[in-house]
Amino acid sequence: MGTLVKALLQIILIGYVLVALLFWTLSDGVLFQPPNFQPQTIPGMIQIPLANQQKLAAIYLPQPSARYTILFSHGNAEDLSTLYPFLKLLTEHGFSVFAYDYPGYGQSTGKPSEESTYQAINAAYQYMTTELNIPANHILVYGRSLGAGPSIELASYSPCAGLILENAFVSAYRVYTHWPLIPFDKYRNLHKIAAITVPILLIHGTHDSVIPIWHSKKLFAHATSPKQAYWVEGASHNNVLSVAKAAYWQAINRFVTSLTKTGKE
Repeated sequence: MGTLVKALLQIILIGYVLVALLFWTLSDGVLFQPPNFQPQTIPGMIQIPLANQQKLAAIYLPQPSARYTILFSHGNAEDLSTLYPFLKLLTEHGFSVFAYDYPGYGQSTGKPSEESTYQAINAAYQYMTTELNIPANHILVYGRSLGAGPSIELASYSPCAGLILENAFVSAYRVYTHWPLIPFDKYRNLHKIAAITVPILLIHGTHDSVIPIWHSKKLFAHATSPKQAYWVEGASHNNVLSVAKAAYWQAINRFVTSLTKTGKE
């Protein structure tokens, strides 16, 4: 009986190792899904030099009366051209906006990876603070879906006014496994969020089947800085704004008002 148990344990161990290796080998292909159509050039596009002669496509939409500039990191299957109408909406609601495409997305060159998205958001942040002279305490870091990863990474060590996360996730692999089964996970957002000291707003659709709402609720529970949450009843992954309508902007305005009250501006 002991020999049988030992053999079964060996089979389980081998199976686990094979599954882990499969995750490691295929994860980037599953995790990063750039739009499969020809990227469009939009007015005012900026090309920021990166290492290895790569370039980061970005856009800056100033709003003269804005107190805050949003540094926006988008989700999967999006780029600046598809995102442009939403970015314009942000300016109409009183924000200046700086958005960028990850390497391999839109007109940004290079290959998408966890590390390259971190490099991209750092390059965007540096451009904002040095080239555009935007004070760090006037920058709102805003990550949607995949964009939560680089946004949490940046906010965990760079000064900013606050962090907004929409349909965020605790880590990349746990979107697929639920439990922390793979040791070398990517985008360890749950671990990093406790290091963030600026106020945080989490927004999530209650019917999100791509990244279920428990991800944002767990992030909310682990955040130690001042925090707010807006759970959009009935919304799925890609229709939070269309379901929430005016309440979406009201939640953001409440959050921004709280920044002024706590002196985080």
